[in-house]
Amino acid sequence: MVKIELHRAFCSKSFWTACILGFVMLVIGGWEYVEYYFTGYVSQGTYLEKFLVSYGYGAASLIAVMFPVLAVVPYCMSYRKDMDSGFRVYLNIKGSVGKYRSAKLLAVSGSGFSALFIPCLLWLLICCFILKTGKTEFSIIHGIYFAEGLYTYAPFLYGMIYVCNAGLQGAVFSVLALGLSSVIKNKYLAAFLPFCYCIFTAAVLDTYNMALNALTLFTIGQYFNDTIGYWGILAYDAILAMLGCGLFLRGDNTEA
Repeated sequence: MVKIELHRAFCSKSFWTACILGFVMLVIGGWEYVEYYFTGYVSQGTYLEKFLVSYGYGAASLIAVMFPVLAVVPYCMSYRKDMDSGFRVYLNIKGSVGKYRSAKLLAVSGSGFSALFIPCLLWLLICCFILKTGKTEFSIIHGIYFAEGLYTYAPFLYGMIYVCNAGLQGAVFSVLALGLSSVIKNKYLAAFLPFCYCIFTAAVLDTYNMALNALTLFTIGQYFNDTIGYWGILAYDAILAMLGCGLFLRGDNTEA
């Protein structure tokens, strides 16, 4: 069952579409550095700074806002397809309910993780080996407070922290979308709600407490939020993931 679900998730057109879209968003976020590269010169700033501008610290960054959508695209709506096609009912007859649920959660979270991890890793490598480090009279990025030692002495490892965090957010929001799809009959609404939640927290809840802004999860803003401490980002992710799992189990029990 696990192999089947993983094959369905990672060999689908929607998964690779999400990866391509994520990479395009990163390129758009760092387009000024790409343009400079094609002139035959290395643009100013370190490769890590160029990566971070594209990732979420630049005004043109798209992926930092659209990551909940990219996480949903690969496989989150597969549960509704299973219900509509009757495949889920067939599994009930075969007595594989527990295996189906665990395999579905693994495939959904894995596809959501990879859909953001792969393009971010590829872009970090491009920044490192192609865009490279230029003159550094002044810093492109200001206000970096997380792991300053790594930022200075091990920039690639620092960048990998952001790459892995992107994957983590993809996994969390894909599971949340899966849970919503099991209790909401409209699959398009279930896919759009995680994005709406992020926008709502950024536009409304952030004015009361930055710790509630879900968009800061992508740029690791929660790691240095004094209100919730250094473990805040993991606590926020855990709550959203448990909510998604709970909704999925409840919804599947109702429809089974």
